Amino acid sequence: MPSTRKLLLDAIASLDAAAPPDVCADALDAIFTSCSSSETFNDESCDGGVTPLMIACDKSITSALEYLRQQIQNQATKEVSVWGRVTDKSSESGNCAVHHALAADFQTGLDALEYYAFNAKPLSPDENNFQRYMALLEQPNVNGDTPIMMVCVYGHSGILRHILKRSYHLASTANSNPYTETIAKNTWQSVHELFEKRNKEGCSALNLACGHGHVDIVRLLIHGHSVSDTMELNLSSTDDTSEIEASKGDAVHALMPLVTVTYKDVLRCQSTIDNLEVSLKIMKQKNVAMTKQEEFHQQHKKVLDCLGILNAELGRIAAETASSLLTQDEGSQDQSHSAKKPKVKPSTKKKKKKMQVAKPKQQENPDIDSSTTENTTQSERPRDDWRVDTKSNVPSTSTSPFITLQDGRVISKSQTPEDVPCEDDSVDKLIHVSPAPKTLESIMQSNSRYCDSAATTMESLCLDPSMLLLSAHGMAMEMSPCQLDAIESILTNQLRASKEAQKIQSRLLNNN
Repeated sequence: MPSTRKLLLDAIASLDAAAPPDVCADALDAIFTSCSSSETFNDESCDGGVTPLMIACDKSITSALEYLRQQIQNQATKEVSVWGRVTDKSSESGNCAVHHALAADFQTGLDALEYYAFNAKPLSPDENNFQRYMALLEQPNVNGDTPIMMVCVYGHSGILRHILKRSYHLASTANSNPYTETIAKNTWQSVHELFEKRNKEGCSALNLACGHGHVDIVRLLIHGHSVSDTMELNLSSTDDTSEIEASKGDAVHALMPLVTVTYKDVLRCQSTIDNLEVSLKIMKQKNVAMTKQEEFHQQHKKVLDCLGILNAELGRIAAETASSLLTQDEGSQDQSHSAKKPKVKPSTKKKKKKMQVAKPKQQENPDIDSSTTENTTQSERPRDDWRVDTKSNVPSTSTSPFITLQDGRVISKSQTPEDVPCEDDSVDKLIHVSPAPKTLESIMQSNSRYCDSAATTMESLCLDPSMLLLSAHGMAMEMSPCQLDAIESILTNQLRASKEAQKIQSRLLNNN
């Protein structure tokens, strides 16, 4: 004889989505009244681990889930267990009931599953209902797809908005204070992490929405939103929150986008477009039905729109990052100009420099070691001396402009041994004490101005250091207009810095 779970599953599968509550009750009452008190219910009672709860959510049968809610309220524990747990997964796909509800755009089913999960067991001291809700939405199937990814695949923007607002409502009820900056930040960070998860193919919710051409979902994910003092989430299609603030009358607090667009997201979207174009060519060659070709044409157009949105957002991030970087550099320049004047008198400084250069000449030993000129103490060096101390771990972005002859004399690199009077025949033997030249990437990483934000800046601008050395044609082909503007701003700033360096270097050489 079939198990009670199998009977219940067949009964729910035979119902229509619009089945009235009385029709559903008649069909299910007959099953539960015949339930044996000694029978145990488990996933193996049905083929493939499918549960009645999954079928009800997949078919969007509201009356069946209302019947379940009444059983939960009546504390009919044994009858409730026949439906299966919210976390149960089918053995083939690994989908749970939440996957089916969100794929079917069944908001009532999601609310019923939330009610079922929250009443299945009491809260532990270290958790709250917001954390439970996040746990429901991040369950992966065998491919690593979460229920949130199912929403993005099928393009159900309405239920996605419901999920976001419900998340903030649960976060507000979990805390005695309706709004604090910490609560709002932590809540948004948890939701952000939920949308940043990737499946086994490396796709995020944003990638799946772009690949299926759901423009409204993409906009919802990358636009900035806001939250009010009562922890009510305000979702908008633009970044302007002035209308929300005026209509609500409450102060609103801007939030970061749900996802952060990267250059990899753009490449993945472009790859989808390329695949669609190849498929369209094959369809034309094989004379596939025009209706099918038109379907692919429409998807191709929508994915192109998604790519445009991603490029626009990436450009906004790059411009914002470049502006922040230039502001930081200007602040650093202002500080360097204010500290430009040395405390030591120029005459004293010249004497010390002459003593440092003349000291080796007083020693007639031709085998003097080149380290003699490097052993001067830090206090003896002028404040604007940028030469490298070989015993220091501080990185340098430039090399020394001086070289030391084997006889101990120190000369400028702009001079030749013939320009300097010598006393022996060892002038052709030069000992360079400057460090080895560095690559462009190591220079940028070692520069103190970039040490805290180099990785973030390069990632935001989607630039590789080698791209700075491209030809004009190469930059035109490889970079976007926004990237070119950012490069121009950064290099202009560096040009000013190089001119300052030349002035400093000129003073050093003149003093010698």
